[in-house]
Amino acid sequence: MYDALVVGAGPAGATAAFLLARSGISTVILDKSVLPRKKICGGLITAHCSAEIKRLFGVEIPEEVHVEPPILTEWVIPPSGRENGFHNPSSRIQNIDRGRFDYWLTRMAVAEGATLLCSTELVDIRENHDALVARFRGENGIVKFRVSHLIGADGVYSTCRRRLYGGSQSTISVVQEYYAERGTFEDAFYLLFRGDISPIYAYVVPKDGCTVLGLGVHRSLGPPATVAFSRFRKWLSEEYDYEAGGFIRREGWSIPFGDVAYGEGRVLLIGDAGGFCEPFTGEGIYFGIESAKAAVTAILSKEDASGSVADLYRRVADPIGEKVREITDYVLTLTDEERERRIQEKRAKLVEQSKVLAAA
Repeated sequence: MYDALVVGAGPAGATAAFLLARSGISTVILDKSVLPRKKICGGLITAHCSAEIKRLFGVEIPEEVHVEPPILTEWVIPPSGRENGFHNPSSRIQNIDRGRFDYWLTRMAVAEGATLLCSTELVDIRENHDALVARFRGENGIVKFRVSHLIGADGVYSTCRRRLYGGSQSTISVVQEYYAERGTFEDAFYLLFRGDISPIYAYVVPKDGCTVLGLGVHRSLGPPATVAFSRFRKWLSEEYDYEAGGFIRREGWSIPFGDVAYGEGRVLLIGDAGGFCEPFTGEGIYFGIESAKAAVTAILSKEDASGSVADLYRRVADPIGEKVREITDYVLTLTDEERERRIQEKRAKLVEQSKVLAAA
């Protein structure tokens, strides 16, 4: 019998397994794929996220998980266009391959003592007196685990979540197109906001010699993906003289959109499984790590608290969940006028900070 079972070896699951194992909790982490596996993602790590990873794991993100160029600055472009945008040259966004990144985090958990099982998929969960019994389908048939706690970190279409609540959570689709044509873009993450292209965001990012164009699509807000990309490419042609040539591939995935759930009883939901994703920019890794920390805190503190471990987790993680819900509500009512205002305020603040640093 293990003390904790973590379903899913993404950033949230690997972080939870690492922290539990480091605290002396016998932990097994399961993933339905063989690691390392291909993971479709924008693959960007913000500076505050990389700082938190270094604090938790004690090491820098290794070069092996980076793609070229490994470090990006940031451009933010408002609806009125490039001329009114701003560049933040001090930002350090790490450009990564998600498959290699996730595998690195999982190896860190294993090095702390967690057991890793791949090609193992959840079938069902049931309560059994003072423990849980979880059944999984592995390469050799059905496997049963009796555990004290289960952490569902199995993504936006989480089986753990469906077993608890049924149905599926609210999502946004993110679509990316890869082009061989590099254009004149800098080594930067371009974040572009214009409501008739995407009600969420659009972006440009260089990856291993390609130019990646991406945008968020909401089924009841804004245009469908084909129309959105046509407008996006036209805008890039007008603003950057960029002609998207040498089409390579299109890929898409879904991210949570404000539908936060914490779990029940001995089952906790973290990362995308729990809906912990920032919908304004699509940042999920940082929120996944924060939810993993909260889940581990709840498990380690359970003996000193009343109620279920899920009740305690809900109290610990609710500030994260509340932030996600607030941003989601904001995005749903956002206008181009408000996008413009917010970006100009940030631009003015950055200019003022630059003046202060230059005078120092």
